[in-house]
Amino acid sequence: MIASAMAYASTAALHSCFLPAFPLQPQIADLPLRHSPHPWASIVARRQFLLGFPPLAISIIFPAPSSHASPQPIFPAPPNSFLRSLGIGDADIYYPSFFEGTWNCFSTLIAVETPQGEDKADRKSLEYSRKQLGYTVEYKARFVVFQGNVIGDRNFTTSSLVESTMGKDVIKGSSWDPEKPNRLSLMIRGGVKVENLVTKRSAEVTGPGQFDTSEFSKQVFDNSAMKDGPPSVKASQNLTRYRWDPTENPPNEIEAIQRIAMFPLPKEGMDLTDIMAMDKPVTVYKYRVRFARDSNP
Repeated sequence: MIASAMAYASTAALHSCFLPAFPLQPQIADLPLRHSPHPWASIVARRQFLLGFPPLAISIIFPAPSSHASPQPIFPAPPNSFLRSLGIGDADIYYPSFFEGTWNCFSTLIAVETPQGEDKADRKSLEYSRKQLGYTVEYKARFVVFQGNVIGDRNFTTSSLVESTMGKDVIKGSSWDPEKPNRLSLMIRGGVKVENLVTKRSAEVTGPGQFDTSEFSKQVFDNSAMKDGPPSVKASQNLTRYRWDPTENPPNEIEAIQRIAMFPLPKEGMDLTDIMAMDKPVTVYKYRVRFARDSNP
């Protein structure tokens, strides 16, 4: 459940690490993807290229024709859209300005799918999620201005969501810095430490009254305080489409369609079939979330 909530909060309310299910419309599966649907193959290759050969790709210059001429790059600086597609663009998701403030959120899980078959999915999470189908969770989301941009307050929103699903006072500590927004850590009652790390993101206004976001992330669960053993790791993608009435200024209601996909991770003993299927999620949760502006934040 924690993995589901952490992934959800990565963009707006952290709904994919603590709960394996949250509100979103079935149409979310039809949202266009601007990049590879899974970080393990293409993302690793791209990052190896960028991290391993930056001087070759960016810094090669023509010989200066004279001592007075400035060196000219062989390749022009890549556009921001290209950098964002590789997950190295904006430091965070920058929301439309009217998002600023606190919102009351009503999130309903509408579908749970197992694209690789139920034998590949986490049985306990699957059973729990299906019991939650149609159930609405209420929590608060907050967006704040940081360095001139509106970003999600991941700490506030995640804490609100987790306590709405797991009970009050379940969070014993948290750590998040808007200067370094990719990392969020929570200490859960009982000594479980959960860390969410965003590895790739994109965001785009796709039409009047429509804003699409995507974030890949991994969640690390350290429960060594409760039992021996190494931390467990999960990987996910949170794909969200926000819609509002563009004639309303500012809008006081937003509807979000959300798709949270949980991916398999490498492990010993994997056969070729499992390795080739690593770009395909094992579980997909779909939600519909309604945001109503809080008049008393």
